[in-house]
Amino acid sequence: MTRRRFLAALGVAAIAAPIAALARQSTGITRIGVLMGSSPSVEAEGLAAFRGALEKLGYIDGQNILIELRYAMGQPDRLESMAHELVALAPAAIVCVGRQETAALQAATRAIPIIFRQVNDPVEQGFVASLARPGGNTTGFTQMSAELDPKRLELLHEITPSLTHAAFLVDPTLTPGLRERVARAAAAAKSLGITLRPVEAATPTELAASLVAIQELSSEALLVQSDPMLTGTEFPRILDFALAHRLAGSRQTSSKPRVRPPVY
Repeated sequence: MTRRRFLAALGVAAIAAPIAALARQSTGITRIGVLMGSSPSVEAEGLAAFRGALEKLGYIDGQNILIELRYAMGQPDRLESMAHELVALAPAAIVCVGRQETAALQAATRAIPIIFRQVNDPVEQGFVASLARPGGNTTGFTQMSAELDPKRLELLHEITPSLTHAAFLVDPTLTPGLRERVARAAAAAKSLGITLRPVEAATPTELAASLVAIQELSSEALLVQSDPMLTGTEFPRILDFALAHRLAGSRQTSSKPRVRPPVY
């Protein structure tokens, strides 16, 4: 089972109770909202796991429940209107993916249960009161993305011991704690003899210039922040760039090995 399918399956357990409670009270079909910042193709595997796990609990889309899907297609400015669309349908619960989706939903409702699939430090970001007792109408699953940056850099160093320059592609609008995260990652990289340069991209248009900047920085490896655009709708473009430019050797004349840049 892939990580995406695993997280989707876990999310079902969190929404089963409110769905069952409402289903017992209503003779009509129960709706479940799903808000995703990325695209149908990117989220297809996770959605399939989500539907499959619900079916095991007896909830079949189109029969006794109706799953209402909304995709922002990597455009965060669409999330607010989509959140209000879902709330207007009065679903039993709304499932979402990350920080931006959760924030949009919390702004739209404090009554309908919201279950996020992966939010880094939801307590610090104000989504829940605590991990033990979330409170309010929001709960879900946290991820250790920022905490694992040093480990990712260690793996890069093991893969390419001669690595000296790496780029960290980030979306500056995604999380308030980004500056601190980049600083911690840069410190971890420095201890390994690696200079880590942050490169920002908040839109597909900005991404084009960012990829050029990564190449001009003579980057030998690439880390990518988890984001609906960067690791969602635009990830194939980023991966093609990384593979095509073979950053370890494309701009150097030294004897360093030509290594395909790892992407995280």
